[in-house]
Amino acid sequence: MEITVIRLGEDEKVEAAVNGSTVSDVLAAANVSTSGMTFSRNGSQTTLGAEVRNGDVITITPKVVGGN
Repeated sequence: MEITVIRLGEDEKVEAAVNGSTVSDVLAAANVSTSGMTFSRNGSQTTLGAEVRNGDVITITPKVVGGN
């Protein structure tokens, strides 16, 4: 199956994955660091342990923290 990985400021990548793969598996295959990032799968926030499906789009964005 194929999973699209989108990271701000970079070209999107399409990664091959097997059934049972997780967001973490796909990002490791794409050589993407997960430190300080948030993740969405098909437009909804997700976790690294979420299972992916063929055609999913994983978007990686920096965590935003702030405010007083």
